[in-house]
Amino acid sequence: MESSSDSQDLSFNKQLEEEHPEWKLDFQELVKEFESEPDETLGWQLVISQDQAMIYQREFAEHSFHMFRARYKLKGVSCDLLMDMVYNLERRRKWEPAFSTMEIVEELGDQYDICYFKVKGPWGISDRDFVQIRKLFQHGDATYLGLKSVVHPEKPEFTDVIRAETLISGYCVRPDPEDATTVILETLSQTDVKGLIPVSIINYFAGRKIANWIATLTQACESRVEEIKQEAAITEVEAPSLESTS
Repeated sequence: MESSSDSQDLSFNKQLEEEHPEWKLDFQELVKEFESEPDETLGWQLVISQDQAMIYQREFAEHSFHMFRARYKLKGVSCDLLMDMVYNLERRRKWEPAFSTMEIVEELGDQYDICYFKVKGPWGISDRDFVQIRKLFQHGDATYLGLKSVVHPEKPEFTDVIRAETLISGYCVRPDPEDATTVILETLSQTDVKGLIPVSIINYFAGRKIANWIATLTQACESRVEEIKQEAAITEVEAPSLESTS
């Protein structure tokens, strides 16, 4: 994953917008959401507070599905490592077993791509899948990943899987201004999982699923940090032997 320290243009790629106007992501709105505080004046309600995680929900008159926002502080990792654990699908497959399928359908250039995700449903619940456009970008000192559902000819709907819809989804990773050893991860999501599951049940459990996801991600990041340390130690041990043979 590559990121730049410079802020990038927040407008959607013009060529993609001309070819697929329905794919357009509103990056300005995404950044605005993350830069604002999730307080009650904006409709946010704190639903879960545990360890370093705060999870909020907001209701909308035009949508029955709530929007969820999480803020979490993680110590001892870099911003690049944390975003890589989320963005890099090859790495993400190893720590997020809820997805039975996770693949890039099409590389669009300029750090845009189309991805396909399939979630294995519990007994009695149909599997769900998603087709999403993603964009990784930098703004200020934060790295963002924006996503939304799209239609793509290479991934038509399947009769035995329910196609869910991501209305908005995003991740924001930035340094903690109060602690140089800590990074802040924020997530934003509003998803219509479709099907016959009552919306009230989905809204009730969504925040708890996010809390579990954060815990799993934390463990994966800690494991990755240890892997990097071990790789560095092996390199240090091998380097002198290589010099001795030259």
